[in-house]
Amino acid sequence: MYGRSPLRWLNDGLDIGPGVVESWESNDDASEWTLHLREGLKWSDGEPVTAADALYWWEDMVLDEVHTAIPPDSGRSGSGKPMTLSAPDDTTLLLTFDSPTPLTPALLANGVNTVDWFVPKHYLGRFHPKYTRRSRTRTGSRTTTSTPTGSSIRTAPPSRDGTRRPTARVARS
Repeated sequence: MYGRSPLRWLNDGLDIGPGVVESWESNDDASEWTLHLREGLKWSDGEPVTAADALYWWEDMVLDEVHTAIPPDSGRSGSGKPMTLSAPDDTTLLLTFDSPTPLTPALLANGVNTVDWFVPKHYLGRFHPKYTRRSRTRTGSRTTTSTPTGSSIRTAPPSRDGTRRPTARVARS
């Protein structure tokens, strides 16, 4: 596999071949593309590469309202509108565009080491605000923050300058 590109150029740019994606096909007007991922690909920690990794990249990184990124050319139609990306199963991605996009394979091949279509959701999701919401409760002048892992962090009352200092106590639920 060369980079994390879905497809790649072969024969000095004359042909397009598999990358993370093993095979692909489109409907008659090229407004919908189906990509079949290679089975058995793994991240460096041994976790499998799946369609969920591409969905995480698209929905939680590119289209995220708080931390938006510009959709790459491979994820936009000729009119500039972002595609709809879905995954019917762990090894299939469905790209749906509002108009024909016959250059999709070439644009996917252009992304070698420039566009991260696949990122490790199982790892990066731990740091994304959507998956790490914290709940806060207030008891008197102390604030307790509960994390998704079940631990609680207590902070002392604000100091005279208005800042909060964490206490040394971390309680597990």
